[in-house]
Amino acid sequence: MATRGLLRAELVLAAWSASTPGTATGASESALATYPAGTIVWARSVGGLLGVTLPALREFVVRPYWQESSGLRKDYPEAFVQIVGGPDAHGRIAYVERRLAGRHFADALKVIGTDGIGDRLVTPLRSAAGARLGETLALAPRAGRAAFVSETRGAAITGRPYYLAEGALEVWDVDARRRLPLRLTALDAGLSWLPDSTTLAYVATVARAAIPAHLDPIEGHGVFARSSHVPGIHLLDTDSRRQTLIQLGTDPLVSSDGDSLLMVSLTGRLRRVTLRTGETTDVMLPDKRGRAVALLKGRYVLYRARPAEGEPIARSPYGSFRAGLEMISLKIRDIETGAFQTVVPIIDPRWSVSFGAAASAHTGGTQP
Repeated sequence: MATRGLLRAELVLAAWSASTPGTATGASESALATYPAGTIVWARSVGGLLGVTLPALREFVVRPYWQESSGLRKDYPEAFVQIVGGPDAHGRIAYVERRLAGRHFADALKVIGTDGIGDRLVTPLRSAAGARLGETLALAPRAGRAAFVSETRGAAITGRPYYLAEGALEVWDVDARRRLPLRLTALDAGLSWLPDSTTLAYVATVARAAIPAHLDPIEGHGVFARSSHVPGIHLLDTDSRRQTLIQLGTDPLVSSDGDSLLMVSLTGRLRRVTLRTGETTDVMLPDKRGRAVALLKGRYVLYRARPAEGEPIARSPYGSFRAGLEMISLKIRDIETGAFQTVVPIIDPRWSVSFGAAASAHTGGTQP
């Protein structure tokens, strides 16, 4: 996870950790009557890829993680899964593996099936000194295109309220192992594909003077009030390279039906945007510090949050100075009824998580 994500996670977890240890307090959950099918996958320390199918909640292992007690896969401590995207309709997961190479790390974009078969290299990733890989990897539902931000450095925004990174927007055809000829700069603030698998939602800076009047929010620019530029969500046709500014904000998450997207406004509000009309509505999560991961059918939000009331609190054994962080959970909320439930009870906040609505149901086994 990149700096922006780590900083946000640590600030949130510091507040969470102030609660009484043992069991969680807060909102009580209630089981959802139904919710759309799909597959959640996440990187698991050390070196693993795990998943769970919805709505059956069947857990599976794509790539086993290293366990010190069993000595399983002793090569994995030198290979970490940085970010993960998908699965797509073909049951493929894209991920970036970081492997220790002498005194340095070597990153590589790879793909693997949800059944653990077909693990292969797409391309090595090289960064200049001081640059970093972005924290989001988005795999198109059907076209075999993987998008991420590379070579990230501090964004050139005068008066920015917090650290924002920007870099080169890269889109790769994972089947042809070919990079699309795009020359665009993007903020490391979210990527998401529309169901057509050619249109990508990404975030780039917008000069204050260039903000269209119909997009200038009534409530103002929030923490960006004194910035030279603000983040804006764009839709990019990766074939024609045509791009359209649709909203001001960050963290776009396109709904699985393609009719709407979730975003975080300049004032920090989670909002749902109807793509056809541009209409926006606020979305409330039971945990105000929760982070959305996906929007299903425009109605169900998959999000990260601390455990619900009465659930046990676990702490991460991983890392050095970050060991002991409070583990979180993944939940789904019905925006219309307010009901929500846990789908993954314990997960490290630093692990990359992705959701695929069109994913194949053919999945791997269990951890030995």
